[in-house]
Amino acid sequence: MKDISANNSIMKTRFDVIGKNYERAISLFPKARTDEDWLIRELELKKTDKVLEITAGTGFLTEKILPKIYAGELVAQDISPEMLTFNKQKCKKFNNVRFYLENDMTLPKLDDDYFDKAVCLGGFHHIENQICIVKTLYSKLKKNGVLCIGDFADNSPVQQYFDEKIDKITSTGHIGFFLSVSRMVNLGRVAGFSKCEAVFKKVPFNFTNKEEVGIFYQLVHGLKQDPKETLADVTKYMGIEHNKLFSVPMDYIYAKYIK
Repeated sequence: MKDISANNSIMKTRFDVIGKNYERAISLFPKARTDEDWLIRELELKKTDKVLEITAGTGFLTEKILPKIYAGELVAQDISPEMLTFNKQKCKKFNNVRFYLENDMTLPKLDDDYFDKAVCLGGFHHIENQICIVKTLYSKLKKNGVLCIGDFADNSPVQQYFDEKIDKITSTGHIGFFLSVSRMVNLGRVAGFSKCEAVFKKVPFNFTNKEEVGIFYQLVHGLKQDPKETLADVTKYMGIEHNKLFSVPMDYIYAKYIK
């Protein structure tokens, strides 16, 4: 399927800077993340669904959705050419995906009332005008369409780690507008969704040993640190639980809306 070209000029972002290291982290530890489970379950994907994924990044979620909608279509949007390049490579075996490079979050190239489902995982906290994007996604969905969002919780150890550490030791910084249950419910109501619900969950990121923890977080954030330093920071802020696997508990908010 043909890609969608954006008319606007795409500026280089932190995601273009860290894209290579980010994808290396995901490739080295493909089973570390489990934050997609809730979204996949709640989307209730059907084989013919038309799905819009925003902030699709390097394709972690894209690759998991595509086999479930083999007779449907997925549009994967991101603002980073570097990230979408990795996504295209990862999903080249699928013929039911289009890639949409766009930093105008009104998504002007997409038709209204077109998609059955929309989803966003891990990128929502980077969107400054969150009211605008939720309203936009409402408009792109068909009647009874479903939108699911998953991202990091406000006022949590994860948020503190980003604000107090990651933002200060990366050349690009890391500004985030983090989620709360009440905020996500209110965003859905403002956008006009008929049903809005949000939940808080602790999601484990799993590793076979502590050394992997340091390597993963050092790479995924593109940190100019030794992985041992990163491990110390992760342990300080989020902690590490050990029960067969070494797990970092990450605080998430998940939201589901029905048009």
